[in-house]
Amino acid sequence: MNKKHFIGMLLILLLIPCTIGAAGQKAVEGDVVIWHPFPEQTHFIQQAANSWNEENLGTFNVTTRFIPFADLKREIAQSLVTGEVPDIYMVDNPDHASFAAAGAFYDLTAWIKKWGQANQYFPGPWNSTIWEGKNYGIPVDSNTILLYYNKDAFKRAGIAGPPGTWTELLDAANKLNALDPNFRGIAFSAIRSEEGTFQFLPFLQQAGGSVDAINSTNGVVALSLWTELVQKGYASPEVINITQNEAVGLLASGNVGMAISGPWSLGLMKDADFEWGLSLLPIKEDVGVRSSAMGGYNMAIMADSKSPGNSWEFIKWLQTPENIRRFYWDFLGGARIPSRADVANEADKWVQNPQLKVFIEQLQFAKPRGPHPEWPSISNAIQIAIQKSLTGQATPQAALDEAAKTLEKFF
Repeated sequence: MNKKHFIGMLLILLLIPCTIGAAGQKAVEGDVVIWHPFPEQTHFIQQAANSWNEENLGTFNVTTRFIPFADLKREIAQSLVTGEVPDIYMVDNPDHASFAAAGAFYDLTAWIKKWGQANQYFPGPWNSTIWEGKNYGIPVDSNTILLYYNKDAFKRAGIAGPPGTWTELLDAANKLNALDPNFRGIAFSAIRSEEGTFQFLPFLQQAGGSVDAINSTNGVVALSLWTELVQKGYASPEVINITQNEAVGLLASGNVGMAISGPWSLGLMKDADFEWGLSLLPIKEDVGVRSSAMGGYNMAIMADSKSPGNSWEFIKWLQTPENIRRFYWDFLGGARIPSRADVANEADKWVQNPQLKVFIEQLQFAKPRGPHPEWPSISNAIQIAIQKSLTGQATPQAALDEAAKTLEKFF
């Protein structure tokens, strides 16, 4: 895929016309400009830029530009047309391969080899930055999903502990449903967006399925589980419209007994008036595969960056263990889990927190989405299949057969 073709496809996918001369951010030659989608106080990138500028006077300055997530890919596509690209792009990890395959990212392979820190990262996040054997970025923060559950409701329903298998999950959901006519066993996000794909892929992988054989028996088994949860009333039909945060919101408000989401939802539980806990996603017992979705962001240097060397110096500086502790932990209180396993597993930080410790354990089994240059189109086909099956428009097999026809050209 060449860059021109990729830009055209991206703009069509976003259904937004390209406007030549899109707003950029001018910088002095040698300075580093970062584009990111993080509102103030939700990420460390602005704090890190400020600290670099204060501590490295006489070198180069780092500036940042906040662009809302919904607009970021459009802005990047337009910058590729005009040539006014940022130096560093904070890219959602499933999109990384698309840009790398199009030649939009700088090849960091030689620099990373000299750096010698690649083996310190969780395998899943690290693999999301690789395309055709070359490194095109560094994973900076990672997340994954777990099962949130209401311990008090479990006790009332006579459930000993969080479900470890799919059979136990169905049994727990059934028993929780019986507690009250308005109470549901579980909530998850099957919305037609990347969130729906993000939540479904672990179940597909736990069943022994894969995206490139989506309509295999294993794939059908995975979608059948989700469909059964809805058809038996263990999950509300509204799961096709709710986000991951909204799923946890239902748990926090006492309307469901279990919910699936990531660490970004922890704050929603702070006012819950019941005891709650976190657990690894249950596995399919006859397969025994543990899996989870991998989310998070990577830092990529744009191929047309005017300051690739300085950009690399900043990334290396940010990814030192001391700066990860400073910005990820001291500034954000651990709300962003580092992709560096050696730091994330330090005894006095993330793994000491009883909640974040479970996320880090699950992160060991997290798998990247793709990597594939056509991931947005692949994900869209999966989302359609999920929605058709859960709404009864098609059987799980028929829904996935249709998706498989769409995906044939990608594999």
